[in-house]
Amino acid sequence: MRKVFAGAALGCALVATATAGAVPAPVTGTVPSGHRLVALSYTGAVAAAATVRGRVTLVPPARTFTLHLIGPKGRYAGPVVVGKGPKGTTVMGVRAGARLGVIRRVGGAWVATPPVVSTDRSRTAAARKGVPLGARSLGLVKSAVKGPSGPGRDLDRDGVPGAYDIDDDGDRILDGLDRTPGTGSTAGTGPRVLSTLELPLEGSLNANAGVERAEIDAALSGASILAVAVPAGDEVELDCGRLGYCSRGGTGTLAVGGGVFPGTVDTDGDGFGTVTRGPSGDLRLKPNATSTQIGSGDAFIWRIGAGGVETAVPGVLNLQFATTPAITSFQVNGGTTAGVAYPVAPSDPGTAGTPITVPATGDVNVTFTLWRPQRAAISAAGEVGDWVDIGGLGYSVDVPNGPCPGATPGTADAGLTADGDRLLDLARDAVPDTGNTITFTVNLTACATSVGGASWDSGEDLNVAVRARTADGDAAAQTITFRRA
Repeated sequence: MRKVFAGAALGCALVATATAGAVPAPVTGTVPSGHRLVALSYTGAVAAAATVRGRVTLVPPARTFTLHLIGPKGRYAGPVVVGKGPKGTTVMGVRAGARLGVIRRVGGAWVATPPVVSTDRSRTAAARKGVPLGARSLGLVKSAVKGPSGPGRDLDRDGVPGAYDIDDDGDRILDGLDRTPGTGSTAGTGPRVLSTLELPLEGSLNANAGVERAEIDAALSGASILAVAVPAGDEVELDCGRLGYCSRGGTGTLAVGGGVFPGTVDTDGDGFGTVTRGPSGDLRLKPNATSTQIGSGDAFIWRIGAGGVETAVPGVLNLQFATTPAITSFQVNGGTTAGVAYPVAPSDPGTAGTPITVPATGDVNVTFTLWRPQRAAISAAGEVGDWVDIGGLGYSVDVPNGPCPGATPGTADAGLTADGDRLLDLARDAVPDTGNTITFTVNLTACATSVGGASWDSGEDLNVAVRARTADGDAAAQTITFRRA
């Protein structure tokens, strides 16, 4: 793709702001080994520097911007502080042409030392002891200070702008799980990368089952799929920096059609794979990565070509499912409760080879009790242990033709509330606990017959996916099979 930079407006509109003779003056400096320096304009345009032995020369996307570092493994490493602001704040704004000096780690913050005249002192962040509140935690921090929203803005004034902040309104709820109107969810501010994980009963694991991390990683790396948004443009490439699962020589493969990513679709050899819409309207990427190799804060740049001009748009992975929901027990028509023991053997009840037998006639009402799915804990945000039970998800029971409309809040936990074709979990993220379950009932007969007008006859199997979704569309599911007698 032709590498001509242009600015990016909210919603990824292609707006060329850098014209001949008006290109902002470059910034120069020295960055820590293995790190990538990016400049982010207040409107959300981004430019990334090529590093030569630690020295960088970076043409910014606008005349004022903030600076950020992406770590050696491709994850957001934090904003760059360029000065001390009024009491309890740091200066984050930079002007084109700044000489940054050596960017160093000082007290938990990345700090550059440009001349004061090269800073924009109107752009500040709330800080403690010179460290922006969200600098060390991907923005997952409590902050009541509010500013303007947007990918290049800093709604909660924690130093991490919306494009890189996994909790952009400072309520300690990941944006993908935040249903506060007009704040938490980042949907609509730019393209997204969404996590999907679906496993059969015999292949799914859950941290509450007492399994080892290696077992979870094996299931995760074998089944996780990323849904990569494809913005409108003549050509769109995905710049993954040093992310090991979607950069040159990495582990990523195309989930549809096969082939390595980016190599199979890197037609110009620049290391960036061309992303095109598949049957689901996005690009399906199989990372083949473990829970330590993929997670919240992984940074991407979409390079969107249109009319011979390239627009660069940033974003991060907000959440990566490490496990699926896990059914702990079920009841059919109010009968005996049957427990599920993990790991589930291929011949156990509920697997494709040994479906659970239900009555041949009449309604089949199944009450499910299940553990919530988990993500990896973010220790820098104060989360303890390896995993976090994910709260705030919407739960549905899906059959092959779509979500079942038969989930009944009247027989569900008090912590669940109706939300369209799903039940919304009102709980917050929590430390994993075997007693931390949710329960609801669904009429599988009504589900099978009302979705797509199909019937469920004697001897037929019904594959059911118990699915958990974020507000933005990340999803994890466990499938279980029932058979009419």
